[in-house]
Amino acid sequence: MDLKIKKLHKDAVIPKHMHDGDAGFDFSSYDYYSIHPYSYDKKVHRIPTGLAVEIPIGYEMNVRARSGLSLKYPSYIATTGGGTVDSTYRGEIIISIVNNTNKTWCIKKGDRIAQGIIHSVEQCEFKEVEELTETKRGIGGFGSTGIWEFQSLKD
Repeated sequence: MDLKIKKLHKDAVIPKHMHDGDAGFDFSSYDYYSIHPYSYDKKVHRIPTGLAVEIPIGYEMNVRARSGLSLKYPSYIATTGGGTVDSTYRGEIIISIVNNTNKTWCIKKGDRIAQGIIHSVEQCEFKEVEELTETKRGIGGFGSTGIWEFQSLKD
């Protein structure tokens, strides 16, 4: 698949898959930024990539944290907000970063800060019903496999 990409800043870095077969491709910073711990400045930092993309209809781009950065900054969060870039969006890809560590993260020009993955999506027609088909799992959601005990907010 060809993905059209436009540089909005002269120092923007065009992403690439680092290895054959990789699902993700890395977004980089085109400037220097200091990402202070959230406990210090209570900010979600918005890091521009200097790039805009044209995602084909029927696809979306999911933006998420890079696993390598998760080792250095175990609690960092990187998304575009909700994490999805729709096929109709033509604006700049901006990475929202929260630094939940206790040290400032200094991002240098060219540092890879997040990754994108292209997924196919289907649009659906919503049909309201009175009942849903029962399953063995039923309404068991958060923690229903025994990871932690679920407690209703009503209790």
